[in-house]
Amino acid sequence: MLHKSAAVIEHGVGSWAATENIFGELEASRAAGFGRLAAYLYPNGEAERVTLAGCILMYLFELDGDLVETPAIKGRASDAASQLLKWEAAPMLPNECAQPEDGPSQALLRLWRRIEEVSDAEVRNRLRLAWRTYAMGAAAEVAFLSSGTMPSPAEYDTLRAHTISDWPLVWIGITNGYTLPADLWHSVSVTHLNHLGQRLLGISNDIWSGQRERDVCLAAVNYPNVLAHHHRCSLIQGLRMTRELHQRVMKEFLATTEELERTGSPLVRRYTCDVTTLVAGWHRWCEVTSRYSPPSLAGAS
Repeated sequence: MLHKSAAVIEHGVGSWAATENIFGELEASRAAGFGRLAAYLYPNGEAERVTLAGCILMYLFELDGDLVETPAIKGRASDAASQLLKWEAAPMLPNECAQPEDGPSQALLRLWRRIEEVSDAEVRNRLRLAWRTYAMGAAAEVAFLSSGTMPSPAEYDTLRAHTISDWPLVWIGITNGYTLPADLWHSVSVTHLNHLGQRLLGISNDIWSGQRERDVCLAAVNYPNVLAHHHRCSLIQGLRMTRELHQRVMKEFLATTEELERTGSPLVRRYTCDVTTLVAGWHRWCEVTSRYSPPSLAGAS
């Protein structure tokens, strides 16, 4: 399912990116289609809010690579850590405080001001927590990348869920104009649903981005590499195990959504449907974006 205003959303995200001028390879970043990603994830959302979600997605995808992962790969862990700390500070600054001096942090603050216009305090608190969760996972990834080591599969499960965080899930409510009350958001069933959704997004992304990351760094921290390293097998076998993991998690996800659709309140059923749409949309975008190559890893050993 694709938002009916996908072209408008894509144009809005591209225009924002050109205006901000913070991306190292602007045309490649725009060609990846982050507006289209948002249109797949939130096909029933209000178009202006979906456009804002696309800007956030582009910011996170592109600048996490440029300003966090790349310095870490080059052994400059302190530069990556410094960037994460700048990002932590930017959304917390009151208007009367001195504003950040670097372009990426200024852009993030402007995005946050736009978020404040379309969200309530509860939602913003969830976004702040999601951002900190992402930063914790990103910091762990920096440590592994800069040292050339690999996490165990169990460690990487936690790391990957953290780097995805609740961020795309919180945007379901923002774009569609509703908020799950705190008691539902923190309930065991919705928390489990969110966790499975996070895992599927992370695993799916790693399947499709594996070749791109391998081209940059042979020791890239992703599911195929982590599993191949842990089991002392080829990358092709690591990719096969990653696909099998995706199938197992998807089976649990589908059983969970079926249960919630049968027993949940109307609002929980609506949210469950939206999470299902988000997971499907993420996978569809990975299939069509120019950012990734088909996940064959042909010739890898």
